[in-house]
Amino acid sequence: KKIQDLHNTTIVQRERQYFDNIKNAPVAGDVELF
Repeated sequence: KKIQDLHNTTIVQRERQYFDNIKNAPVAGDVELF
């Protein structure tokens, strides 16, 4: 269970960074991501 918790935490951190990048990226960058 500990391994799963660490993995879930990593996913959450990556998601936060991903959304932060979308907010900071220009519109063209957002289109490329999707």
